[in-house]
Formats: sequence, structure tokens, C-alpha cells
Amino acid sequence: MARADFFVRFVAYVIDNVIIWLVALVPGVLVGGVGSLAEHADSGLLNALAGLLGTTFLALMVIGQFLYHGYFLSTSGQTPGKRVMNIRVTDRQGGNLSFLMGGMRGTLGYWLSGSICSLGFLWALFDNDKETWHDKLFGTAVVHS
Repeated sequence: MARADFFVRFVAYVIDNVIIWLVALVPGVLVGGVGSLAEHADSGLLNALAGLLGTTFLALMVIGQFLYHGYFLSTSGQTPGKRVMNIRVTDRQGGNLSFLMGGMRGTLGYWLSGSICSLGFLWALFDNDKETWHDKLFGTAVVHS
């Protein structure tokens, strides 16, 4: 199958991130509100609660991202964004990823690819196989479906 180019992948990535951030919007606003209250109050308990809520929210965001990618990539190879763009993620033999591999690719892999000025994502622009760093790390290909 033909490999998907950078721009199609980028649009799918944006769609998926909009979905994830929309789900996180309400809890994020609530956590931010508690943090704002704590900042303006002189309460050790409120400060501790704000810190706990912020840490919990961050952990839930990581877990949510892992579950999102793990589920979609292990079942169909397509997140909602990839489905819209008619692409899917496969292993190098064309099969679906395991839940663990899909989740790790969508969390750890994305973080690594984005860590140095997003060079790992941009790598697909210059790579002969149109692979990003997370594709290389997890042995995946993004193909047209």
C-alpha cells in the first residue's frame, strides 16, 4: 500500500488532538479554577488540593491519550482523525498493532517525535519511506486505506 504523506498525517493528527482536548476542556477549566482560587487564597489546604488536582488531571490526560490511541490503533488502525483522512496505521507487515503498541506509539512515541522542535514528526517530509521517529521506533507504517 502507498504510504501517507506528511500533510495528510498532519491533518489527522490535528483532528485527533482537537477531539482529545475537547474532552479535556471541562475538567481542565475546573482544575484551573481551583488553581486560581488557591493562588489568591492564603490556604495551605487549598494549595495542596490544587496541586493534587493538577497532577491528577495531567495523569488522566496521559492515560486518556494512551487509551485513545491504544484502542483505535489496535481495533481498526484508524483514530477518528485518520478515518476522516482515509489513512491507517499498520505494523510493517500490514497488520493491526497491539493495544500496548498503539498506546505507546500515541504517547511515548509522539512525545519523542515532538521533543526537539517536532523534528521527529517533520522527519516524514524527508524520509524515503515517509516515516516519523515514532514509526521507526515502533515499526509502523501509515498507509492510505
